[in-house]
Amino acid sequence: MEKDLTLMKNSFDNEFISPFASILSMAPWIATAVIIISLYMLIRAMFIFGVIKRGRQELTGDEIKFIKMQSTMNIIISGIFLACGAWLLVTYFKL
Repeated sequence: MEKDLTLMKNSFDNEFISPFASILSMAPWIATAVIIISLYMLIRAMFIFGVIKRGRQELTGDEIKFIKMQSTMNIIISGIFLACGAWLLVTYFKL
């Protein structure tokens, strides 16, 4: 009876840990995807800033302020994602 309980406990532990192990094994792919997406967001936001500087005559003041605010938030968010992706890659390869 005791042997059966030990087998049940070991099988439960293995089933419980396996999802975390599979997620950890995917960490480099997840981090790479996050870095690529954040770089895309960063390039897009900087492109929008460049378009605003060149084509101001067609936009009103409120539209320019809104687009600048949106681009600034996009840069901040992409910077956070870029830092998280880099941290995940560094942490994974240190293990």
